[in-house]
Amino acid sequence: MKGLKDLAWKNDSKALWNILNRDHMNIISLFHYAPEAAFDLAEFKIWAKSRYGSVSAAYRIIDADRSGKVTFEEFSSVLKREGVPANLARNLRLLFSLLNDGAGGGGRVLLESEVVFLDTWQLPDYFWAEVDLEHTLAPFRSAIGSRSLRNPLIAWRRFFDKDGSMKVNYSEFATACKRLVGEGLTEAAPARGLGVLYRSIDRSCAGWISLRHWDADMYLLLSRFTSWAREQFGRVSKCVAAWEKKKNEGCGFKPFSRGIQPLGFTCKEVEELFEGLSMERVTYDEISESTIAGKVTQNELIFLDTWDADKQLEEEEMWERIAAAKMPHLLEVDLA
Repeated sequence: MKGLKDLAWKNDSKALWNILNRDHMNIISLFHYAPEAAFDLAEFKIWAKSRYGSVSAAYRIIDADRSGKVTFEEFSSVLKREGVPANLARNLRLLFSLLNDGAGGGGRVLLESEVVFLDTWQLPDYFWAEVDLEHTLAPFRSAIGSRSLRNPLIAWRRFFDKDGSMKVNYSEFATACKRLVGEGLTEAAPARGLGVLYRSIDRSCAGWISLRHWDADMYLLLSRFTSWAREQFGRVSKCVAAWEKKKNEGCGFKPFSRGIQPLGFTCKEVEELFEGLSMERVTYDEISESTIAGKVTQNELIFLDTWDADKQLEEEEMWERIAAAKMPHLLEVDLA
């Protein structure tokens, strides 16, 4: 906020902060401030470190005449010769500009002091990880399912999205996994590391996951219900007051089912949605020919009152487009 004040920013500082604080970590990272530039710099760092050990070492290779200054022509020719990733090779002028802070001759040459920050820039653990669906994510999902009635919305709310923000950042995910390991769920500490587990969910390295990443079918079900209920009642939680028999007693399964009939959900979808919202199992008693289920209260739906599913989807798809353009291998998955 102080930085904006120093820049004489006259617009809504809080609104800008909320936009840039994409992962709710209350720290604005380069990835969330300028994602396209951050992806380019990250790919260059990863390539330089894997090939030469550090970015500084890569600079000394580029600076073949040991002048301590690298022109764009030198920068471009050496990197192409050394096999810099194709995505960077197509945008070397941009990469040169991103690294250049103007210290060397007004931006005409690149100094080693201008690139060393990449060696100290700490990329998140998951950024270095590879996706592993079969041996890391699948066992984790199965183990989580066994503790959440095989209902992905219950799993999402019970274990991950504790604050009801409909976003879970890497730190929150790590905390959840640590807690699960303490409760005996060993799949939350996979052999290949937590970064691989997280990366297998956050495929575009956004720094957060949503219900859409966790279970796309449940996301669609919940987002449809949320949009419809908001349109019908003003706030999603108000549907409970419209359907419950007595004030504040909650809404049972039958009135909930009748209430959402206009949505055209299947019986299975209605049951899964109600379970996820009530956090209790829905069963059918053949002897009494009745459905046994919990209740949904207004408090249990408050988290949906503030969820802007359309805005979140727009942000996620934007991030996926950037990742696909800048580092396409992030979205490549070996299903074998």
